[in-house]
Amino acid sequence: FDPLTNKINYQCTTIEDISKQGLLFDVVCSLEVIEHVDKPLLFLKQCTNCLKDNGSLFLSTINRSYQSFAIAILGAEYITKIIPPGTHDWRKFITPNELRLLVEASNHNISVKKINGMVPNISIHSRSLTWQLSENDTSVNYILHAVKSANSQ
Repeated sequence: FDPLTNKINYQCTTIEDISKQGLLFDVVCSLEVIEHVDKPLLFLKQCTNCLKDNGSLFLSTINRSYQSFAIAILGAEYITKIIPPGTHDWRKFITPNELRLLVEASNHNISVKKINGMVPNISIHSRSLTWQLSENDTSVNYILHAVKSANSQ
């Protein structure tokens, strides 16, 4: 029994279903999801629709770069097999600037506040992967923070 987490209500659902219900949240997190989505702008519209005024949106994803291909696909999927081969399609990876533009196009009342890189530390020997935030290096993974303004209605 953990008093900090015992009230969490886990649900197996989609952002589309949550949006249809009209549910609003202080924070919406979509971590390592958007690179698997067929229509990223539609997905982001649903995410921002679920934000309360002054709510925060956090997105993490993989940059479309040569480094990400080498690390996320070749390294993680085919060499170390940390991730099942075929999990990612490099063509669906989104650059930080593309994601910024998509987020801002998804809702005229949302603004991107910060984009930080997440730099991998890979140990082939132990088959492990850890991450550090980076102010400058978004070449492989990155996380974006955006805020929906209070005049969203």
